[in-house]
Amino acid sequence: RRARILLSFQAKDTAAESADVLLSDLRAAGFGVEDLSDNEMAKSHGRYLCGGRPHQASTSSSNACIEHVY
Repeated sequence: RRARILLSFQAKDTAAESADVLLSDLRAAGFGVEDLSDNEMAKSHGRYLCGGRPHQASTSSSNACIEHVY
């Protein structure tokens, strides 16, 4: 049997490279990875299942929250 794990994180460094490094490390460890970062339905559903709440919309792009879901 295999488990399906949903991982959501917000990196301190919002650069795409930090997410790419994590994905590479997970793949190297033998995990299958699917990037759902651009799937708003999946992110909303995941927050609902976990009891979380959506991030606040930012009026400034410099304060925008980058949410990664894999």
